[in-house]
Amino acid sequence: MKKFISLFFIFILFAFFIYASSIFLWGTFAPTSLKPNLNYRIGSKGHLFSRIQEIKKINSVDILFLGSSHAYRGFDPRIFTSHKLKTFNLGSSSQTPVQTLLLLKRYLDHIKPKSIVYEVYPETFMIDGIESSLDIIANDKNDALSFKMAYQLNHIKTYNTLIYGLIKNLLSANDSFNEPVQKKGDTYVKGGFVEAEMKYYTPTSFPPKKIVIDKKHLPFFKEIIHEIKKRNITLTLVFAPVSASFYTSYTNTNDFDHTMSSYAPMLLIITLTKP
Repeated sequence: MKKFISLFFIFILFAFFIYASSIFLWGTFAPTSLKPNLNYRIGSKGHLFSRIQEIKKINSVDILFLGSSHAYRGFDPRIFTSHKLKTFNLGSSSQTPVQTLLLLKRYLDHIKPKSIVYEVYPETFMIDGIESSLDIIANDKNDALSFKMAYQLNHIKTYNTLIYGLIKNLLSANDSFNEPVQKKGDTYVKGGFVEAEMKYYTPTSFPPKKIVIDKKHLPFFKEIIHEIKKRNITLTLVFAPVSASFYTSYTNTNDFDHTMSSYAPMLLIITLTKP
């Protein structure tokens, strides 16, 4: 029996080695169209790589911003600097509570904010979080929290991308990577903000849509609130500005606000709309 267990253990290690090697070779040489379950894009849209590199050099701020692209495209640190407030934006593309919690555990005690503004866009409570997990795996370090995130999401694309990313990290393959400040109409501004080229809005109508929160996100959201409150950091939840037609297309915003308030009853939830 002991021999069988030993042989089985050796087989598992060998199989994982073959699988990991195949993932790395396939991820490196295969065209994108042939790897739908592996998506490693360092320096991808949103400048997360630059944001992570910058946060390592900051040891305290007045305000830390969290949330989706609405956060890193919406809160301009230059405006707060003009009011003598030091801020940093730790938003990321399609950031769900799973990724928000991971980033907080990595950087909250390092950056030591006096206040946090958390952008709670309804869609980030409705999506699966896979896209955001891939963004973080490729543009941040990979550690025990990465494994935990992959397990929580339990998706083959996240597992494969994490394996690929770990091998890239072990080989120091990204050590020489530098992300351009300007790319594809976006400019990275120190403090974590991404400034987009000026565009003009064309009024558009949207079909009615109900906010249906994926309940798997709520335990992570609750833990985020707990981690912030136990450090006595002031927290403000924000529904970032959207067009009036888009906002009114949601049929149950009051229910969403009520749910947010039930997890943070003493916090302010702000909803702003523009035509």
